Amino acid sequence: NIIVNSEKGSQLYEKGKGHFTSLDPNKNYYAGDDQQSSLSLIIDKKKGFRNLSFFRKKDDPLFYSPTSIGGYSTYKDQQGGFFYANYAGVFFSRDFLNWQRVLSDDDNRSLLIDSKQNMWLGSFESGLYCIRYDYVNDTPRLLKKDHYLPGIGIRSLYEDSKGYLWVGSRYNGIFRLDPNDPAAGILHFDQSAGLTSNRITSIGEDKNGSIWIDFYHGLDKLIPSGNSYRVFNFSRFNNFFT
Repeated sequence: NIIVNSEKGSQLYEKGKGHFTSLDPNKNYYAGDDQQSSLSLIIDKKKGFRNLSFFRKKDDPLFYSPTSIGGYSTYKDQQGGFFYANYAGVFFSRDFLNWQRVLSDDDNRSLLIDSKQNMWLGSFESGLYCIRYDYVNDTPRLLKKDHYLPGIGIRSLYEDSKGYLWVGSRYNGIFRLDPNDPAAGILHFDQSAGLTSNRITSIGEDKNGSIWIDFYHGLDKLIPSGNSYRVFNFSRFNNFFT
């Protein structure tokens, strides 16, 4: 089934019926946790629908990084819990229907659970947090909260194939951190290093290990070069400003 937002509101296209119908505002729509579905969706009765995504493995074709455009992402951890971050904090659910605030009450704009099950939170104006947690009575409990990149508005997070954490910011371009030692060896790229824009909205990696950076008017590419990367302005070179 396909769900879209339109001028007529949220519309549902059901396979086999051949036409669109309006979504029922009193019904929750979401895909189950099965091998055929990596994408889950919930209809919020108060604020309209939001796209909530969780990922089981990195080679899943629907894997992508959280983005600051239009919505927030939800991740599922190895214990089967779903985490959703927004301006009011981090929320936890087992069934997509009942949510409780846990672990953090910061204004968060991006969330990532990495391959080692650390939770990373990009806040509105307070930088980057790494949260370690466990469960008590089926509720997440905060064990440790570390703060990195203070004062930088984080908008996107991505873990690459080598386990590095990429952090896209609102004003300061993109950073690469080693989760094993986040305070050391940070790589930083912004407009002074050749980027087209300092406002990074989403991040991805191709099969050659190049990092693709999305901003509001196009794409840049970081090509591996020695221990660092070479900036290639993809949109400028290809006249692809959309």
